[in-house]
Amino acid sequence: MYTLLDRTAILLLIIAIFFSCVSAILYTYINVVSDIEINSLPASIMHKHNFSVGKASWYDYSLNGEIYSLTHNTAASRNFKQKTRLTVTNLDNNKSVNVVVNDYGPDMSVYPDRIIDLSSHAFKQIADLNKGIIKVKITQ
Repeated sequence: MYTLLDRTAILLLIIAIFFSCVSAILYTYINVVSDIEINSLPASIMHKHNFSVGKASWYDYSLNGEIYSLTHNTAASRNFKQKTRLTVTNLDNNKSVNVVVNDYGPDMSVYPDRIIDLSSHAFKQIADLNKGIIKVKITQ
């Protein structure tokens, strides 16, 4: 039969195979996720890796009463608190812009597929305004 050393080696081999499969699946999931039509990653992955993936659009007015500025990089988000600084990366061309959340939105009842609205000034730094909606990665 198998000795204790043999059993330990087999158990360690099974554990190593299991964790390498799980990490390969997670790596593939995270790297392919930008090609999947989704709103965002599961909360457990988003918090662990400190990013979110989904769709972004642009706006040219503020709903919270703050005076809208044509020259500031601001954003509306329902997932991040106001005054939070974010980096938004366009997944189609890898261009990034730093923004500050200053408004709540996009409205989930109207736009359930969007995770952030960028000011027109911020949006045109990473995409053409005529595009309207883009896939983005948001990091804090």
